[in-house]
Amino acid sequence: MNNDEFDRFVLKFGKDILRFCRITAGDVENGDELYQDTMLNLLEKKKKLDSTQNTKSYALSTSIYLWKNKKKKYANRMRLVPIDSIDEMSDEGYEVSEHDNEASLR
Repeated sequence: MNNDEFDRFVLKFGKDILRFCRITAGDVENGDELYQDTMLNLLEKKKKLDSTQNTKSYALSTSIYLWKNKKKKYANRMRLVPIDSIDEMSDEGYEVSEHDNEASLR
């Protein structure tokens, strides 16, 4: 798929894919992020895509894959360091830094 074909694909199916992403994610903000990730993924693979095949179906499958992957990463992070434990550490006098993931006593 070349640039023109990809542009035509986005113009033709972009709204449908965006709607699907918003429904899958459950809200507009996460849906828009999922849509952006999906389109970026497709753009990176555009040379491998065949415009004669069902590219819309592939795009929807890609968005499902990306959403499941994101949910799995979030679940693993919560399993390793639940938000409750961070709040408890903060209550006990530890300062939790977002940048270096270290906890230090105040």
